[in-house]
Amino acid sequence: MERNRSKRKVSRIMAGMLTMLLCMTSSLSVWAGTSGTQATPEEAEFTKTLQYADGVGLTAPNVTFTFTFDEVSLDGATTPAVVGTMPAIGPETLSFSSADTVTISGGMNQITKTSGDVLSGLTWPGTGVYEYEVTETAGGFTPAVTAETMNYSQAVYTLYVVVSYDSATSSYFVEQAYTNQTVDNTGGTGSGKGGANTADGDYNFLFTNTYTKQGGTTAGTDALTITKTTTGTGSDQSKQFTYTLTADDSVTGVAPAAYTGTITRAGGGTSTVSLTADGSTAATFALADGDEIVFNTLPAGTTFEVEETGAASYIATYSGTTAAGAISSGTGTVGAALSTGTQTIGTTDNEVNFTNTYDSSLIPTGVLSDIAPFLVLTAAAVLAFAVFAATNRRKASR
Repeated sequence: MERNRSKRKVSRIMAGMLTMLLCMTSSLSVWAGTSGTQATPEEAEFTKTLQYADGVGLTAPNVTFTFTFDEVSLDGATTPAVVGTMPAIGPETLSFSSADTVTISGGMNQITKTSGDVLSGLTWPGTGVYEYEVTETAGGFTPAVTAETMNYSQAVYTLYVVVSYDSATSSYFVEQAYTNQTVDNTGGTGSGKGGANTADGDYNFLFTNTYTKQGGTTAGTDALTITKTTTGTGSDQSKQFTYTLTADDSVTGVAPAAYTGTITRAGGGTSTVSLTADGSTAATFALADGDEIVFNTLPAGTTFEVEETGAASYIATYSGTTAAGAISSGTGTVGAALSTGTQTIGTTDNEVNFTNTYDSSLIPTGVLSDIAPFLVLTAAAVLAFAVFAATNRRKASR
């Protein structure tokens, strides 16, 4: 029995050791990648992508982005005395302009650049694992107008540099370099470990910025104007027609936000409407003849749709100029709703006009002919009175 207990104990120990070995193997596989030598040390380079909405008249701004590498630890030691011996990296910069090559992906223009080897030329004081925290500095972009915005990457990477010793040359060199993304570009949880060199299959050393500009005028106003006209014999210029507006600004690369539209009444007075540009939440408002609603801020690239609720006895039509000059129009039927379909905010004035025409077929065709004799008699009476009055004035003057 004692022998059986010993066997079981040994079995448990062996199983534990095997589990540890498997875990170590799993951990090591995460770090698999290219290995440097003294002659060709491993490199570390990062990639920067600048993106902005496509097809709306935008071009890339002239901007330089800066990236910092803060010393964190050497072989796990974080004391100032130890960290102070680590070689400084950077800051590194990458510049972009409208002359750069642009690719299109998912409705976004993208310019991508890769840095050189940020470890090149560094002198390492000894072997070990050197740990750096890498972030992008928010700055370097000067808006030409207040309507421009640069959404900087919030990504945070840990860069691990494994330094070894070459006895043949009595020198230290970078054998391996890896990254660990702790925070992603939007501030969420990072994707974990990856390569620090584009030659590595697990490469993930990437920062992405999104450039946005408000649609409408260069001053950053009148991003979207919706106007109303009511016309036709029998129409009611005071009648208000109901509209629903949905918009989605996430296609511009920014998180959905709320925007304010201001309604100006033809007869005087204003009011506001809030629009959440999440692609599904509708803003509802009403416009009468001569009224308009203006959204001063909506990023170029934002998609939207306006729909007029059907009104009895009226035929709705619309015409619009959006998406950098794209012209669209539509005509409904009597009493039916009418939608613009999906439109896009451009960098020029974006306008949609709805016109409602009273259906003249509702006016009985015999009405005018029935009252015609009365109109003739009335005209004759007025003429006779005028002649009579003129005659009396002449007699009086004699």
